[in-house]
Amino acid sequence: MEDSLIKVFPTALYKSNIGRNFNDSENKFLNSQETRNGYEKKYSKDNQILDKKEMALIKKFIQIKLENYLELVYSPKNKIEIYITESWCNYSKKGNSHSPHLHCNSFLSGTLLIEELEKDSIIVWTNKIQRNLFLETNKFNEFNSEELEIPFNKGDLIIFPSDLKHSVPVNNEDKLRLSLSFNSYIKGKINSRELSKLNI
Repeated sequence: MEDSLIKVFPTALYKSNIGRNFNDSENKFLNSQETRNGYEKKYSKDNQILDKKEMALIKKFIQIKLENYLELVYSPKNKIEIYITESWCNYSKKGNSHSPHLHCNSFLSGTLLIEELEKDSIIVWTNKIQRNLFLETNKFNEFNSEELEIPFNKGDLIIFPSDLKHSVPVNNEDKLRLSLSFNSYIKGKINSRELSKLNI
């Protein structure tokens, strides 16, 4: 029998691309938002960006992908609706970054990259598994890495469990990195088993 490595309880990230250029109305809307200062970057004051008429096509694309994730990863027995609760823009100028964080009070979260950097834009994901022994390694892989970088290009959408910690490195370019982020939640008959019943 051949030796093998078995992956146990992996975390699923869903990556897709919108497959088109953002139109003039979308670009104008996304680039003209009033902003508020965050710790390391600026955010849109509006936290319901995807509810605006200019965002209708983008919201439809994201909604389809959220439903795909739910079906592919969870395969719910009952009819479950997933819906977007918040959505906002991130404006990262030179020197800005996103420190490691997760999204509270949310089921699935996601980010759509609107304006990328000249060099690779990436999101850094932090391993959920906490280790008490750290061995020096000659070669990092998905089993021994504390962090994993995933390239992120214009039009890319990444959907992830909201409790998965992630960050974005410092923007070292004289160019704005613009992304649209969102949170979501679910409603319906979550579970009908005794002592685990939940209907929301």
